[in-house]
Amino acid sequence: MRPATAAPTLTGALVEFINRTRFADLPASTTAQAARCALDSIGCAIAGARTELGALVAGMVRGAGGTPESALLGTSGVRVPAPAAALANGTAANALDFDDTLLGHPGASVVQAALAIADAERASGADLLAAIVVGYELCGRLIGWLRPSGGRFTRIWDTATLQTFGAAAAVASLLRLTAAQTHAALGIAAATAPLPRVRKVASFTTHRPMLKSAWGWSAEAGVRAARLAAAGLTAQDDALDGDLGLWERAAESAFGLGHPADRLGETYVIERVEFKPYPCCRFIHPVLDALRIAFEHRAVVAAEIAEIRVATFALLGDAYHTAVPPATVSDAQFSTPFCVAAFVIDDGLRADRFTRDGIGDPGIVALAQRVRIERDDAFEYAYPARFGAAVRVRTRSGEELAGRVDHPRGGPEDPLPSAELIEKFQTLAMLRGGAAAGQRILALEREPDVRVWMDEFHGQV
Repeated sequence: MRPATAAPTLTGALVEFINRTRFADLPASTTAQAARCALDSIGCAIAGARTELGALVAGMVRGAGGTPESALLGTSGVRVPAPAAALANGTAANALDFDDTLLGHPGASVVQAALAIADAERASGADLLAAIVVGYELCGRLIGWLRPSGGRFTRIWDTATLQTFGAAAAVASLLRLTAAQTHAALGIAAATAPLPRVRKVASFTTHRPMLKSAWGWSAEAGVRAARLAAAGLTAQDDALDGDLGLWERAAESAFGLGHPADRLGETYVIERVEFKPYPCCRFIHPVLDALRIAFEHRAVVAAEIAEIRVATFALLGDAYHTAVPPATVSDAQFSTPFCVAAFVIDDGLRADRFTRDGIGDPGIVALAQRVRIERDDAFEYAYPARFGAAVRVRTRSGEELAGRVDHPRGGPEDPLPSAELIEKFQTLAMLRGGAAAGQRILALEREPDVRVWMDEFHGQV
């Protein structure tokens, strides 16, 4: 037991924050944002469960059996052990690449780990929302601090690995772990989190496999870490202090914070979350927003288009983001030309486009081959704090349509209204009474028992 008067380490400061944070103490704007994160993640997970990836993982955990603790999203009346639900639901939440972003994809790890435990433990909706806030704080602050100075793909920086700490923190909050147990939970997370990919090597591959990252694994690892700590397992006490080996610490944390404990409990990074209006890599969103502006007053069909030129930051022009034709659904989600062409042909980018058959549409592939990506120095200089794009569409008759954005919709500067998030949820979840179900998620603090709410919710599937 550490003395009460001892100056807290970084891990100690985070543990203190996890243990003291309760719904009643949080700003209304923060808890409202946590409910929006829950809405978005649940909708994405229900739709993601219908994908090939989601179905494979869900089928595996169902086949393994075990204590029926937590619901599999997208099913009716099916419960599996809580760690298994976190794995399956966390994987499904990111399967469409439509889930929220905060450097990583915190909803897939934090919301799904917290939801699995809140269901199993019959926690209140208010406690679930407080746990989500706690988890997002650790995710955002740690990922922002442990990021390479050279940028993406230059050093080890796997955000899913670091999100294990957010998942463990959220579950520790729901289980009401003691300070010693919460220290242990973070130590167990450090010892058992999914190993990071070597992103520098990954940058040279031009093919994205079905499984891009370990969001579901980090959700499961967080659940197991907190539960093992509750059962008495101990681990390294101050896991986030001292030399962290592989990880390169940034000179300054993200979000204007000097370090991960800076203004902890005063400013909440969950309010910096960006929600996606399109089911694809977030970096492609400014291109699609610019395209929407270009077509605002003039509808154009694919046959009319001679060429689409995109001026943007360099990342979107690399081999990783220009696969045409895409070999996999994941390739398509990260292909700038494919997403541009699908946006034009489908009159917007739809989640149901991203199937094995959908990505091979010859019309989309043909138009994608007429998309040119060019680096723009101004956009490159602003990246990654802001990512913008300018689009020029030239028709076969010589007409030009143009659009430009400096940062895509969905972030704190230009947030998606709750009505739009509910519409997105309805489209993804396809529930009877979808709007009412979405409104109920936004009012989760009123739910006295998450298990009862989940049973009623899945009755609409």
